[in-house]
Amino acid sequence: MLRLLAAWLAVLPILAMAGCGIESTYDIGQKLAAQTPLLPGTYKGESAEAKPAKITRDGDGYAMELTDDKGNVARARIRFFKIAEFDGYVLQFIDPDKPGKFLYLYTRVTPAGIEILDENIDNADLPPDLASRFDETKAAPGQTLFIKARTLKRGEDVMLVLQALARGKLPLTHMDYWKRQE
Repeated sequence: MLRLLAAWLAVLPILAMAGCGIESTYDIGQKLAAQTPLLPGTYKGESAEAKPAKITRDGDGYAMELTDDKGNVARARIRFFKIAEFDGYVLQFIDPDKPGKFLYLYTRVTPAGIEILDENIDNADLPPDLASRFDETKAAPGQTLFIKARTLKRGEDVMLVLQALARGKLPLTHMDYWKRQE
């Protein structure tokens, strides 16, 4: 998944930041119906280095395709899901080279584009039950648990974690905006 994410950095430069999104082996599409709020077209991130990405409807989601300056094409699938606890969408990023691995991000979709949000869990004061669901935690002063890795120990915990984080109203931070070009 990291190799494909690296290829997407021209479109999603903010994903290069240490820890963004939540990694899981569970497909939330097993419990939730995918939504299709996005207009197909060409989208470009805010960075001056961002390359346009072609996004087309593909089944219950979207196919993304990015061609770099050398003509290499990187492909991925994305799907959007609604959870009652959040007013936007949960975006599921699927790397075709890593079946069974998913990256989840909070987003807001408008006709003009997609805002990608960071849930800021790296330094959040999470309840021990929630923090312990991640691969690694570190103890901070006062025994508060902080996340070191954003990969869940048990993939099926992803729904519980996404809902709990949204209910906890952690401050979401703007990471990137993919503006629709057509």
